Amino acid sequence: MTTAAAATEDLLQPGHIVKERWKVTKKIGSGGFGEIYEGIDLVTKESVALKLESAKQPKQVLKMEVAVLKKLQGREHVCRFIGCGRNDRFNYVVMQLQAKKFSRTSACPTSRRLLTFHYATLGPANTQGY
Repeated sequence: MTTAAAATEDLLQPGHIVKERWKVTKKIGSGGFGEIYEGIDLVTKESVALKLESAKQPKQVLKMEVAVLKKLQGREHVCRFIGCGRNDRFNYVVMQLQAKKFSRTSACPTSRRLLTFHYATLGPANTQGY
């Protein structure tokens, strides 16, 4: 698949503004349950992450992710929930951007860093029954 063809399949493009508040700057990932974009909050001027799932996707999971994220607010290693919503094309959640901070955590090998991060992150979730 060409880059141009892949870009036309993206739910958003750089410059798109979601709910008159969050401006997409670039796509930073995608997977089986959606797409992740980096953006800027036009109100606070902070960098944010926007996670989207297509409204046409048969298995809708973002609603549950939002519920879990809200329940875990204030816990260590849990990103800050900023907002969420939906329209006819996609469902979305906006949260504190974590990737830049995580990439600078240490000089240890990637797999060890990931295991340490996931262990620390999933601990609070497990105590809440998830």
